[in-house]
Amino acid sequence: MAEASPTTPHAAPKGATAFTHTTTSRRFSELLGTLAQAIVAERDIAHIWSHDPAFRDWRDESELLWQRAAEEAAAVFDGPVLRPADRVLIRAARILHYALGCERPAEYDAAVADLAACSESLALRRENAVTGRTYQLLRMAEARLAEIGDLEMIPTASDPDLQDGLDDWPPIAC
Repeated sequence: MAEASPTTPHAAPKGATAFTHTTTSRRFSELLGTLAQAIVAERDIAHIWSHDPAFRDWRDESELLWQRAAEEAAAVFDGPVLRPADRVLIRAARILHYALGCERPAEYDAAVADLAACSESLALRRENAVTGRTYQLLRMAEARLAEIGDLEMIPTASDPDLQDGLDDWPPIAC
């Protein structure tokens, strides 16, 4: 007669949940994908003459992707809250939506700081698969926001011509 052994050790935590998407987390994930596409499209047209007719389709596609990203961000924060982690994603979507409309360095820098604060607050309590995955989504959002800053579409604090008024913009609370 063969001996059987359990596949899960007896000391393993019971009831560990797996991550499943809610409407909000799925929309947020799609928002990150759209932002990635918009960033790539913007990089494609970064060094072209803006009135070159050969690149008009590329320029139009880039503009449409940025508009779609803003619409998707709005759809995230209009979505339902089905679990506590959704609230954090909604706040992050609000920050990303705000950042897409930034015109001043202080606005962009405040958005970067506030998004980082959201990630840090969630990092302290990664006790299950849901908060762990939400933390990963927030880290990806931070990376996308940094890539947007690298595109130089939004003026940042490192621009020497725009050092005036960096401290007069209030941060968005997460």
